[in-house]
Amino acid sequence: MTLIIGSVLAAAIFPYVWLLLSGVPSSTARARWGLGYEHRNGRESLEKLDGWRKRAHYAQMNGHEAFAPFAAGLILAHLAGVTANHVQICVIIFFVSRALHGVFYLADRGLLRTTAWSGGAGASVGLMLLALSASPA
Repeated sequence: MTLIIGSVLAAAIFPYVWLLLSGVPSSTARARWGLGYEHRNGRESLEKLDGWRKRAHYAQMNGHEAFAPFAAGLILAHLAGVTANHVQICVIIFFVSRALHGVFYLADRGLLRTTAWSGGAGASVGLMLLALSASPA
């Protein structure tokens, strides 16, 4: 149970790594909390980010999107009684894939980013399939 709770908590917090990176201030470039940021119209201001800061913002948004299927898969796996070893494998694949996804997003490596995204999505689906196969008919 600790694995499930800890993994859900970590997956909920993880996108904020990219949020913090997108806000790194600079004297010459627009940042989330720096030059040119408008608090009254934050979303529009964020769309004016460029370069790696904009990609960090997008990585953060994608991380929030990835959270729900992963959390649902973990909860379903727990309820279905999936063995901890199988859950751990999916958790490791998810977090490694999501970390790589963010790194590749910042580095502007589209194909690698998509490959890493697929690994994370596959881990979430894998948890659901494990739950499906473990649950009684």
